[in-house]
Amino acid sequence: MASKKGIAITAAIVAAIVGASSLVWLIPQSSPGMTSSEIISDVYARHNDLAANVESRLEQWQAGNVSSQDMLTQISAARADIQEMQKQIRDARPEAEWRQSFNLYTQALETFLEFLGAAETRVNSGDVSDSPEIEDLKKRWRDYVDQSVETMPIAS
Repeated sequence: MASKKGIAITAAIVAAIVGASSLVWLIPQSSPGMTSSEIISDVYARHNDLAANVESRLEQWQAGNVSSQDMLTQISAARADIQEMQKQIRDARPEAEWRQSFNLYTQALETFLEFLGAAETRVNSGDVSDSPEIEDLKKRWRDYVDQSVETMPIAS
């Protein structure tokens, strides 16, 4: 038969577990997530770092300093990173005043994916010459980024 002391200890343990479980659920629910400004700033910084790295590696590949396999690996990793950024923007639910900026940045990321596809095609073909298509896609995604930044509702 269970003693009163054993029942009390068991009840205290159960209460502690239920309380801790509630806190694990409640704290993230009540904590504000990232603001629209923080989300787009994070994506902007990560995207620009990634783009600079990919463009640099592409130039190195064209100069013969990076193997085609290394370049294809870089493109594949960049594609996965961009898709994660797209998910982050898609899941953000920005305030109304931020929606246009988010939509434009979504277009920038989509165009960057096209850029990666064109670069992958060039690498697979072994054609190291300059590509008007790649240059056009670079200009287009950068234009979308600029437009996104211009539409951000940032107080002066």
